[in-house]
Amino acid sequence: MDTKSDEIVVELRKAVSIKKSELAHLKEEFSNSKKHLALLTSEIAEGRAKIAANRIKIATLDTDRFSCIQIEKLNAELIDKFDVMCKELCSINEETEKQVIELQLEIETTKDIKNVISAYEETLGMLRIMRFGDSDGMNDTRRDIENAQNELQMLSDEMQVFEVNEKTVSDKLNAVAYADIPLVVKHQIYDNLKKRKGELIRKLMHARLSRSRLDTRFVLSDL
Repeated sequence: MDTKSDEIVVELRKAVSIKKSELAHLKEEFSNSKKHLALLTSEIAEGRAKIAANRIKIATLDTDRFSCIQIEKLNAELIDKFDVMCKELCSINEETEKQVIELQLEIETTKDIKNVISAYEETLGMLRIMRFGDSDGMNDTRRDIENAQNELQMLSDEMQVFEVNEKTVSDKLNAVAYADIPLVVKHQIYDNLKKRKGELIRKLMHARLSRSRLDTRFVLSDL
């Protein structure tokens, strides 16, 4: 009976030992599970933090995208306004260039007429002191003098019109800064002045030729 009891005790001890071993193993697995759970919890928390950060980034990107759209619209509006301003400035600049050219030409025309009138007055002043006979040559001379006087009167009338406006024209031209006049306009004014200078020289040569012809007739009449 004792032997059988001893065997039962041995078996029980073995069973207890096995259970203890299994319990230790379960405790170890439980401990590992807790560690794994803690790791998973940490990863979940980190994942949630990343999700929150990504949501913030998405919101920021949406805001940036909206800002970019608004900037593009504003940029398009500014470009349109700039184009309109450029066209207006070009139109104003072209009009200013035309006014500068016209004013400069008016002043130069006035100077041309003054010079021509001065030349004619010199010629007619010389003719007024001459004595004329009744020959055909003197009759031609009288007609030339009369024609010269008529031409001088026409020039004088035209000169009076320009002299009335000359001060206003000069003031308008002086109001435009020379540095603000485009180079192409300066070249155009220079070319126009060259043409008018050539025309003035032609008129003066014509006046001197008329005076020379009258001087010759006067000398021949004295002979």
